[in-house]
Formats: sequence, C-alpha cells, structure tokens
Amino acid sequence: IHWYISKSDSLYNEIIDKIEDTIEKWYLWNIFETKLNYEKSKLVISIRSYTLKVIIKRINNDVFVEDILF
Repeated sequence: IHWYISKSDSLYNEIIDKIEDTIEKWYLWNIFETKLNYEKSKLVISIRSYTLKVIIKRINNDVFVEDILF
C-alpha cells in the first residue's frame, strides 16, 4: 500500500507541476467560450500515458482552473 500511495502522490505532483508550467503559456489554450466578463479555455496536457484536459476560466488577468478531465 505504501508503494501505491507513494506512486500516486508522485503522479499527482507531476500533474500539478505540468499544469503550473504550462498555464502561463496562454497561447496554447483553446478558447471555446467568450463572454463579456470572462473567457473559458481548454488546455490539453500529456503526462506519461495520460492526456489531461484542463478547463480554465479567465476573468481579466485572474486564472481559475474549473475542472481537470482524464
């Protein structure tokens, strides 16, 4: 069990680091909804054998991660 928990924590940290590194590269975002006061985008990230879709909501210069899909 300890091995599984350790590997899960490692993958989780890797996912968080990859999102943080990539989220600043806003030109990689796929904008799919634009309203007067916000913009929703999708950022696709590959980590190991996983493909993650991160739904991002940007209001002015503030960025919020709304959802992470595997």
